[in-house]
Amino acid sequence: MDMRRGIFWLLVVTLWQVACGGRTVLDPFPQTSSTGGSPAAGSVNTGGLASGSISSGLGGVWGTGSGGYTLTGGAPASAGGLATTGGSISTGGSSRPTGGLMSTGGSKGTGGVTMTGGASTSGSTHSNGGAENTGGSDATVGVVSAVTAGDGHGCAVLNGRVRCWGGDAVGQLGDGVVHWSSSIAVQVMDLTSGVTAVAGGVGYTCAIVNNGVQCWGANKYGELGDGTTTSSSLPVQVMGLASGVTAIATGANHACAIVDGAAKCWGLNDDGELGDGTTTGTSSPVQVMGLTSGVTAIAAGGHYTCAIVNGAAQCWGWNFEGELGNGSTTGSSTPVRVLGLSSGVTAISAGEEHACAIVNNGVQCWGRNDYGQLGNRTRVDSSTPVQAQVLPSGVIAVAVGGVHTCVIVNGAAQCWGHNSYGELGNGTTTDSLSPVQVSGLTADVTTIVANSQTCAIVNGAVKCWGLNDQSQLGDGTTTNRSTPVTVTGL
Repeated sequence: MDMRRGIFWLLVVTLWQVACGGRTVLDPFPQTSSTGGSPAAGSVNTGGLASGSISSGLGGVWGTGSGGYTLTGGAPASAGGLATTGGSISTGGSSRPTGGLMSTGGSKGTGGVTMTGGASTSGSTHSNGGAENTGGSDATVGVVSAVTAGDGHGCAVLNGRVRCWGGDAVGQLGDGVVHWSSSIAVQVMDLTSGVTAVAGGVGYTCAIVNNGVQCWGANKYGELGDGTTTSSSLPVQVMGLASGVTAIATGANHACAIVDGAAKCWGLNDDGELGDGTTTGTSSPVQVMGLTSGVTAIAAGGHYTCAIVNGAAQCWGWNFEGELGNGSTTGSSTPVRVLGLSSGVTAISAGEEHACAIVNNGVQCWGRNDYGQLGNRTRVDSSTPVQAQVLPSGVIAVAVGGVHTCVIVNGAAQCWGHNSYGELGNGTTTDSLSPVQVSGLTADVTTIVANSQTCAIVNGAVKCWGLNDQSQLGDGTTTNRSTPVTVTGL
């Protein structure tokens, strides 16, 4: 009898393995830990592919309390794929670090957010627990026209479509599957044409699609702008922004757009970063007070926002480190003028707690400066703009990261400030108070973006360097890089 039972169960297991594509399914979410984050407490499976897991962890950028995201939904995987059907629950939240999103915990606050949606997958499974690529091969598919460096993830626009890579704990890659990360670029579901710009925040991403805005990922504070606080691993339409959009910007937990020359924002508003005269958050766009026309550029920082209005720089929101540039450290829920930048401003960028602008082909910066990110060879904060030193004329772009800054000068990339992750790209991890040349990028750089990693478009390809704990460099690894590497799958 025991032998017959053994044979019976052997047949059952064999048939189950065949049904699952020849794989022994034990636990699709094994206990793991990641660089810079807290280890998961393990997972529990009750039959079938990804039947659900429970983990506890510390993390979540900007987090100040407990709670997290509850991830539900997801369709079964087809051959070779991996999809969640039960999702995972993570508790945690920590104070603001300067690095990337370290866990599946919540961001800045308490409570949880329910994620719905999901799609089946096909192909092979990416490294680091990430689900495979949906909607396209990993071969080069076109020339990149836009790129963003989100918090722990990145995205690029090529041939009108969007592909993303890196952290995906709350669906910020937009491929319909929630997984820890993808070390190569995957196709954002349904966005295969008409995309002209993309911007990544903390756990979410937005794009301009046929002159409207769609967002995906975390939505705890209404970052997706669809009138709900339900997160989505698929793109959703931002309310009221179906046309007329010319620019998009994403901060930590808020986003903004230029619509027919006016500035509108949505999401978290604890520090007045939406600019509507209140500190009440909203899950749909609101008008920035006084900026109904003449807005030509917009940049969203950690918890503040800046814009170019008729050639002048204006900012609003959090101002503890002088991020608003108006000579004070008092926050404002309505736009204030940046001192000395009343004309001639052609570009603006906002980071965690400092901002920079291009003025008459030079760069001026203001705010936090503990790592020399203002570029004036000091470590002293400044609530008014200071001139970045040792920069020749010919600056065409500026990108402000967490605590570093980069520019394009005569086609070459230069950076300064914090460099523990190699985000300056000069082959070292030594901070610099002055601009240093990014290794190998001495010509043909057309776009540059920054977070705790830095990325640039060079001859139509994307190269990244810096922090890589969630594969945000897209090179198939989780190894930090102090020199540029090419993103795989574009």
